[in-house]
Amino acid sequence: MKWLAVVISMLYVPVISLAQSTAAQPDPALSQLVDAVLRDVTILHPGMRRSALNTLFLQDGGLQSIGEGRYDYRRCLSIKISVKFKLASNEERPDDVIVEISRPYLENPFSD
Repeated sequence: MKWLAVVISMLYVPVISLAQSTAAQPDPALSQLVDAVLRDVTILHPGMRRSALNTLFLQDGGLQSIGEGRYDYRRCLSIKISVKFKLASNEERPDDVIVEISRPYLENPFSD
C-alpha cells in the first residue's frame, strides 16, 4: 500500500510543475487593446446623446425595448454595454439622452 502512495505522489509532482510552468503570462498587446476599450466606454456618461453613443457602439440584434437596449462595441461585437435613455419623443432619435450605462461585459452578438 505504501508503494501506491509513492507512485501517486510521483505522478502528481510533474502535473503540478507543468501547470505552474504553462501559466498564462500577461499579453501587453491585449492589455493595450482592453485599455483602449475601457477608455472609449468611459468617455460616455449620463447626460450625453444617443448620437455620441452611436459613434462607438452599434445597437445589438434581437429584441430590444424602447428607451433601453444592448449595444455592441464597433471594434469587437462581443464587448457590450446596456444603456437606458430618456426619449426625446415616442420613437428612438439621435437626441435621446443617456440616463444610465452599464459596465462593459462580454457576450456573443445577437442576431435578428
